[in-house]
Amino acid sequence: MQPAGSCRSGRIRISRESTWTDFRILDPFCHGNALEAQRILTAAGIPVAARFSDSDLDEIHHVSAYTVQTNPDLASGYGQSIGSFLGLEETEQALRTMEKQYDNVNLDTFEEEKVAAESAIGTSCEKFLMRHDPPVVACSQASPMPILPAGC
Repeated sequence: MQPAGSCRSGRIRISRESTWTDFRILDPFCHGNALEAQRILTAAGIPVAARFSDSDLDEIHHVSAYTVQTNPDLASGYGQSIGSFLGLEETEQALRTMEKQYDNVNLDTFEEEKVAAESAIGTSCEKFLMRHDPPVVACSQASPMPILPAGC
């Protein structure tokens, strides 16, 4: 099982007219994604055969039959893709697929982390909305002339 991606640093030129570009820009998070994917797989008891983001082109021919992408838009095309680790639901689905392929896969650690991550995401979203999208207050009374606070 290996997380696939494009992460080697180097310089490329898209066309003769363009300037040289650092091609790590294809996936600026590749190193962190590869480490996190390896951590998730190891915690589930799935050995990691190779990481394309750390490999040379010649090493791609020595890969496992199955691959997991950390970014499906940059899939290597080698091995049978059994999922993506881009998003909590996609990661869970990929791990469930691996659970069917391999013996002794333990998803308990991921499930605990998923609950904690969902809670942290919800808390962060609430804080953002309270700061940048405050609640709107409507004032009304029974008299025919409404009294509105300043700014309404």
